Amino acid sequence: MKPSPPQRTLRARFGCLMVMVLLALKVPAQPVVVEFSAAAFRVDENAGPVVISVCRTGDTNSAFSVDYATSNGTATAEADYTGQAGTLAFRAGETNLTITLTILDDSLVEGDETVWLSLSAPTGGATLGLQSNAVLTVTDDETPTMLDLTFHPGAGADDDVFALALRPDGKIVIELRVKNPWPGRGLRACLKILPIL
Repeated sequence: MKPSPPQRTLRARFGCLMVMVLLALKVPAQPVVVEFSAAAFRVDENAGPVVISVCRTGDTNSAFSVDYATSNGTATAEADYTGQAGTLAFRAGETNLTITLTILDDSLVEGDETVWLSLSAPTGGATLGLQSNAVLTVTDDETPTMLDLTFHPGAGADDDVFALALRPDGKIVIELRVKNPWPGRGLRACLKILPIL
């Protein structure tokens, strides 16, 4: 038995209502958040290029882009590392992209140095996460050569340099004797500089 016209109309209206309910109940897409995979990275000075990961969370169905840049911390661009700036383009479905930085090895005893990393200007509705800035620490691979710990310049250097010493952590200590600018007033002092390397 075929449904009467009023029944067909009722079913059609009920079907439209169900579609409207389902659309209303559809879970909205999660916002896209982009950030570095960590707040801090570390690499040895002689390790070669270092790979920095940038990831996105939330909706993975959309495409967007984000700018990145490096800047000097205690490290100097083109002397300690190759500065970079550019754009990462995430395609739909991509959750991780990388930035490759070149570390420049030298023979200087400098101690550990840092490079700042930053993300900016996301497009396509994406927003920056809490880790939109990160720091890269470059571990120095040089240590000072051994010193003669018995060194004493004596009168030959006017006693300006009193002693040199090499600390267990590889830092050099120079102890200077300050001359008395007011002879006869009994001033004697030593100034230690810790460390110079």
